[in-house]
Formats: sequence, C-alpha cells, structure tokens
Amino acid sequence: MALAERMLAARCNVGEHCVVDHRTWVLAGDGDLMEGISHEAASLAGRLGLGRLTVMFDDNNVTIDGPADLSCSDDALGRFAAYGWHTLSVEDGNDISAIDEAVAEACDVESAPTFIRLRTTIGYGAPGVEGTSKAHGSPLGADTIAAMRRRFNWPSSCPPTSRRSQGTGVSAEALIDQPLRHMGGGPPAAGR
Repeated sequence: MALAERMLAARCNVGEHCVVDHRTWVLAGDGDLMEGISHEAASLAGRLGLGRLTVMFDDNNVTIDGPADLSCSDDALGRFAAYGWHTLSVEDGNDISAIDEAVAEACDVESAPTFIRLRTTIGYGAPGVEGTSKAHGSPLGADTIAAMRRRFNWPSSCPPTSRRSQGTGVSAEALIDQPLRHMGGGPPAAGR
C-alpha cells in the first residue's frame, strides 16, 4: 500500500493537483512480526525508503500460545533498524502523549519508513487474564467486563464524544474529495 501510494503520487500529483497524499499505517502484534513475509516486506520498504509507511508494533510479549519468547527471541527494533527503518520506542503503551510524540516524529521522517514499538500489557485491566494468553482472542466473560468497566469508569453505552466525532468524519471526507472535483473526472493529461 505504501509503494502504491508512492507510485500513484508520482503519476497523479501534477502541478497544483495533489490528490494522492496519504500515509500507510500498520498495526502489528508479536505474531505478525514472526511471519516470514514481515521480514521480506520490511526489508523492501527500507530499501525503497517508503517514508510514508509507519508500523506500530504492539509489543505485549504474548502470543496465542503463551509468552512470545517460546517461539521468538529477536530484537524487533534492531531488525527494523537493520532494514533501514527509523525506529522509535514507547515504553508505556498507555502513555497517550508519548504515542502522540512518536506518531508526530514518524510523520516528520520522509526518507525512511518508521517502526514504533509500543510496550503494552495484553488484557490491561482485565482481572485474571491481564498479561496472559487468556486475553488473546478469548471471550472475557460478563464478570471480567463488568470489573473492567468499574476500574476504568466506563459506561456500558457509547460515549457522547464518540457520537459527536461522526460529524468530523463527514467533514474530513468532504476535504478529501475536494481535490478530486477539481480534476474534472481524471488526472491531468501529464499524469496519465
């Protein structure tokens, strides 16, 4: 997707017409980075310097079978750095400000893809399953969910802020569509 963005931007963004201007975001877990294809794709992205690509790695050290170190012992930050990626680490995956800073830094780096490791605890706040593979894809159960809601003071309904954000999405869509309307149904001739 990041390579397609680069190719489309080169073809379609001509003169004042900038219709391809997005970033590719990947949310990956321990199991995803164990797959062989992750090595090949990361190596290619680093080689091509796909600076509009960011991988956010949920490093909770747990797989569906148990602790991640049962099957994998590599250094993800070191591996991605070796592939030519810009690497960052957020040691507390619940620190929203630190995540915001890492995301902002990733967006500032255009010469290389960015890999952000977020150290997290799987099932955070779920009594009896926090930090274990039991939190990996299994239903938590009504009692555990109720305990989590009490701990985080979270109502059982959709918060009003979530409902209000729907309007933001509609406005953003209109902004995205605006450059396309100026193209009269297609890219400028030089971009074809």
